[in-house]
Amino acid sequence: MSLYFDNNKLFDAEGHLTDEGLYAIKDGTLDDLGALEAAEHLSFCDYCLLRYTAMIDAAPDCICLLYTSDAADE
Repeated sequence: MSLYFDNNKLFDAEGHLTDEGLYAIKDGTLDDLGALEAAEHLSFCDYCLLRYTAMIDAAPDCICLLYTSDAADE
């Protein structure tokens, strides 16, 4: 069993990133090829970029504090 997201589930039939694909970007579970394909797609697809931005904005504040707290400790 692989720890990486299945790249075959990254895009839907219309060519947009799936919800699962967006979560894989956020969670860092894409392999190098999947990350490259997702980043390239987000560079030109406003629809998926808006969905990804909304998902990041909806993240709980505790997650943001965790990352800023770790950075402050270094």
